[in-house]
Amino acid sequence: MSTTSIKTQVYQELSRVTHAISNPKRMELIDILSQKNFSVEELSKEISMPVASTSQHLQVLKAAKLVETERNGNFIIYRISDDSV
Repeated sequence: MSTTSIKTQVYQELSRVTHAISNPKRMELIDILSQKNFSVEELSKEISMPVASTSQHLQVLKAAKLVETERNGNFIIYRISDDSV
């Protein structure tokens, strides 16, 4: 693999992550999730935002691999993907 290709991949990864955390509400979600796991509904109450908007922000964080999900009955539980986040 060429150096240019590796640089391109690194820049793309950095761009993806910085885009994900560029929004203050997403940064707040990461902060809250660093304390414990929450459902979308719980998170929406914590940040005083509608469930649909909270869910959209969480999808951006999930696409950036900053958070993970697991199903618990009818609820989707979010958590930080790993300690490095």
